[in-house]
Amino acid sequence: MRFGTLSVLTEIFRVRFGTLSVLTEIFRVRFGTLSVLTEIFHVRFGTLSVLTEIFHVNLGTLSVLTEIFT
Repeated sequence: MRFGTLSVLTEIFRVRFGTLSVLTEIFRVRFGTLSVLTEIFHVRFGTLSVLTEIFHVNLGTLSVLTEIFT
């Protein structure tokens, strides 16, 4: 009886450990998508900073043109 319940508990532990490893894999996948989203954010932030630089350049040329015009 005790050996039987021990093997049942071992099976339950294996099932739980199996679900734990599945959850770990899901977490890794989610963490992977999180890092991909972070990379996309960095790319968007990079393009935003590039657009800001272009805006600064355009604003600078605008001020230069304004100085020439006045």
